[in-house]
Amino acid sequence: MILRIPGNGDVPIPLVVPSDTGHFVKALTQLPAGTNLMAFGDRLTWSDYVKLWSKITGVPATFEKTTVAKHSELAPGRSEERRVGKECMESV
Repeated sequence: MILRIPGNGDVPIPLVVPSDTGHFVKALTQLPAGTNLMAFGDRLTWSDYVKLWSKITGVPATFEKTTVAKHSELAPGRSEERRVGKECMESV
């Protein structure tokens, strides 16, 4: 398994663990209506995330950095999928 995400993989990203969400809701109930709250339970780098995921699942995995442009090519309806989709439509 390869996780390809734009960036270098060494910058911590915010994570929300479902069991933490109750604390966030409680905090919001104690604030004035209309208050915006940005919260997270922990931070982990993508590189460490992949190592942890691999350890838990037993599936070998690595992190590879990529560019935003290359990453967006993987989105549905992009590049190869468009070509294949067009060929399928033409055969109907």
